[in-house]
Parts: sequence; C-alpha cells; structure tokens
Amino acid sequence: MRGGALLHSDEVVLDAAHKAALHTRFNCVALDMESGFLARAAQESGLPFAVLRVVCDPAERSLPPVAATVLSPDGGLNIGALLRSLLRDPRQISASFALGRMPHRPGAT
Repeated sequence: MRGGALLHSDEVVLDAAHKAALHTRFNCVALDMESGFLARAAQESGLPFAVLRVVCDPAERSLPPVAATVLSPDGGLNIGALLRSLLRDPRQISASFALGRMPHRPGAT
C-alpha cells in the first residue's frame, strides 16, 4: 500500500506512456478520473472531502480502448457504449478482465 497525491483528470488516460508523463510532470502516485467532481462539489459546499482509491491499472499498463467509451468524469457507466465497443472488438474482453488481476511484482509472494 502506498499513499500520496492523486492527480485528477477529466479526460480518460489509457496509454501507459501518457500516465508516465503525467507522473513525471506532477509527481503523483495515481491518476484519478472519477473522484474530481465529488471533490469539487464538496469544496463548493464547504464540506470536508477525502478519497481512498484502489488502483487496478498501474501506470505501466495501458487500458483497453473500451475504457474510454464507457467511463465518464462524473463516475457514470454507459452500458450501451460498453456493449457496442466490445462487439466491434471482442479482444477487449480479456484486456478488461486483466484489469482485475494484480501485476506481478518481483520479490512479492
């Protein structure tokens, strides 16, 4: 487990090289594309806000293209877009399931 600054992005970042560039530029431990709208609403309302994130796509892993079609900055999920994208390119199914697997870390048990 690791803590640190999150970088919010309204744009879905799929490419590992783009993630690496954002890490280098902003020294963030993760890119959060879902919590920003909640943080903004809390700030505008004068409410405290904290976020605990579990990252399933490490910086060195690119996301399948389907991720860009179904995720929205407000945290919504468009099931129709998901199904259309998977029908166009079914190879994304295995890439999507891979997001749930933890990457192997040398020396880890």
